[in-house]
Amino acid sequence: MTHVIALLVCLVIPIISYFDMKRIKSSKDPKAKERMYVIICMWYWILTTIILFLAPFKELWSPRVTIEFNIWIVLTAIGFGILWLLSIILPLILMSLKPSFSKKVSDNMGDMSFIHPVTPKEIKLFVLLSFTVGFAEEIIFRAYLFQYVFSFGFTALVSFLIVTVIFGAVHYIQGVEGVLQAGFFGFTMGVLYFATGSLLLPIILHILSDLKIVYLSKLVNRS
Repeated sequence: MTHVIALLVCLVIPIISYFDMKRIKSSKDPKAKERMYVIICMWYWILTTIILFLAPFKELWSPRVTIEFNIWIVLTAIGFGILWLLSIILPLILMSLKPSFSKKVSDNMGDMSFIHPVTPKEIKLFVLLSFTVGFAEEIIFRAYLFQYVFSFGFTALVSFLIVTVIFGAVHYIQGVEGVLQAGFFGFTMGVLYFATGSLLLPIILHILSDLKIVYLSKLVNRS
């Protein structure tokens, strides 16, 4: 079962997501995005529920092994964390002070803007999606998939790096920039997981990162 879950996470779901994105992009159905949000939530909750049946929640919430990160890795993670915070805070401030900045933010959202929420119902569903993905992806990648890779005999650090690369790679539908951003984000969340000994902070930050899209979309649409 563990191999099946790993296959679903690393290959099947990303491939399904790719075709879903193509379908949404060309669809004229106003309910298409709503259905996509619901389907993604269902996939994540099914996977997370299965994982929690296979592995005790306590074993996932706190890492069973420790990683002694050297100072450069810690500083790199802190740097990524600061950049991530700035990427959230600065656009919100600038858009509030200067409405014309919304155009730049909209352009910067790139080719993925077509899946962002617009209508009130889409926004509500995307908020649910943000909480779902923030919780589920940290359980799946930071905890479960790390233990899965670690079970093959890799060191804890190598397992951590492999999972970080996988986390970035499964976001391939967001393009090269999206893969790199996801990789850096996953790296930072992984360091936080092992440094704090808990998934709490990574989950909170992951949810906030996804909720940023809701607020930015509302500001852009309002402008």
